[in-house]
Amino acid sequence: IGNQLTLSVGVAGTAPFTYQWNKNGSPISGATASTLTLFSVAASDAGAYSVTVSNICGAVNSADAAVTVGVPPTIIFHPISEIVIAGTNSNISVDAIGTEVLRYQWYYQTSAGANNGTPVSAATNATLVLQNVAFERTGCYYCIVQNDYGQDVSLQASITVLSSPEITTNPGSAQVATGSPVSLGGAAKGTAA
Repeated sequence: IGNQLTLSVGVAGTAPFTYQWNKNGSPISGATASTLTLFSVAASDAGAYSVTVSNICGAVNSADAAVTVGVPPTIIFHPISEIVIAGTNSNISVDAIGTEVLRYQWYYQTSAGANNGTPVSAATNATLVLQNVAFERTGCYYCIVQNDYGQDVSLQASITVLSSPEITTNPGSAQVATGSPVSLGGAAKGTAA
């Protein structure tokens, strides 16, 4: 929809030829060239097109050319950012309109910016379901919706995963003389306060 359509016909026989293009069997006013061009195609332009070619010996009709007019996807509801607790589930969605069949693919990247993420495996529905979310899944998600006529890209939604503290390195034992300083250390991961 909105694009240009050009139909043409090849003819053999004794020239000169005259042409009359038809839509659904009815003549199209002014369509008398060997090509038919429709500018800014609308949904109402869908149909069966043919051309009648004539010369001094008679006339012949072409086969029908079926023209289907489709609407590329438009996302009308973008995913919304979420804050979730590690180990719980997260669901974000898009809603799109356009000619069916609409195809979805979700992408993940570690930070906001250009859409250069990696596809999320098996995430091909309007809703992205992340189960038992790990802390490492914090990042930005977006969806590309496609059909046979084009595509649309959603805005990015951030998913922030909060996690309880977890000791990753325990402090080691130390022997120290009375009155001497001692330093013990460890490491933890989780959401900072």
